[in-house]
Amino acid sequence: DPDNVNTVVESLQKLLSNRPTTSSGALPFLPIWNAAQVFHAQLKYIHFQNGEGVRYLSQGAQAASPVNNQDMFYTFQGITTDGAYYVSAILPVSNAMLPADYESGMAGRDYIEFSDNYLSYISDIQNQLDWQDAAAFTPNLEQLDAIFESLKVER
Repeated sequence: DPDNVNTVVESLQKLLSNRPTTSSGALPFLPIWNAAQVFHAQLKYIHFQNGEGVRYLSQGAQAASPVNNQDMFYTFQGITTDGAYYVSAILPVSNAMLPADYESGMAGRDYIEFSDNYLSYISDIQNQLDWQDAAAFTPNLEQLDAIFESLKVER
């Protein structure tokens, strides 16, 4: 739906203009997914050769789900200086503090209790991920950032 895409583009332009260091709610993300953005961590603004964008870690879900290495991803969402092109990248990333997947993240947990405390759980995980050094992730977040810093979008 073009209206949804335009909303995301406008949201990214506003984010890049204001550059908040923290943000509540979902961050700009294309393509449109049929899942909610359950958290975002490691927010960083990146300039590339002919534009700028934001990178962050996130995970989508349709229900309370543990943050895990199978579902968490690094995303870069950017736009060229002339506004003609939107750049979206989604790459796998992991961190040793997280469980491997949904099943291991839920091992020994009661789902009802987990979902009742989900907002607190997400807040704690997001804070823990935010305090991690870029090198604590695989691949290193700085190496991924370098890919996008070197980007030049041409027709």
